[in-house]
Amino acid sequence: MSFQPPPSSVILHLFALDLLWLKYALLLWDLAMLYVNTIAAIFQFSYTLYFYTYTVEKHNVKRVLIVTAIFLCSVLFYVKYLAVDDETAMYHLGLTCMASSVVSFASPLASVAEVMRTQCTECLAFSLCLTNFLVAIQWFIYGLIIKNNFVKVPNMLGSALCLVQLFLFVIYPRSKSQTRIEL
Repeated sequence: MSFQPPPSSVILHLFALDLLWLKYALLLWDLAMLYVNTIAAIFQFSYTLYFYTYTVEKHNVKRVLIVTAIFLCSVLFYVKYLAVDDETAMYHLGLTCMASSVVSFASPLASVAEVMRTQCTECLAFSLCLTNFLVAIQWFIYGLIIKNNFVKVPNMLGSALCLVQLFLFVIYPRSKSQTRIEL
């Protein structure tokens, strides 16, 4: 199976998610979250530009970019100008970040039907599933340390979703030509 880049909606969702968490870190004034999400946003922006440069479906990417920009600008406009106070803004932004993070963690689960149909995990990227699991665990622990439910909850759910994905590698072989592991 050759490498297939993720759809533009996934790439732009991750970029928007980095920016939302960056704004949340600014409101919270958490330096660790600021540094990590600044670097993540720079990397994701770079990858987005690279992806756009080499994609043949620029029209689709532009359409998804417009929808993502409208969503991102709406959230940031609300946080800056419409929220009653900073605490309310932080709460609503935290909910948005939390929901978007859970969607991000759950998105590879769309491949579960394919895994069940083919009885192999060829369509899943093991390294991505493992990395997502480890990162989610680390952020969950950080959320425990700073006592922040908006950091804890999505990463607890994310680590559980990633664990489900990893468990598929135990149940099903990597490709159809390999034999199935008996539990």
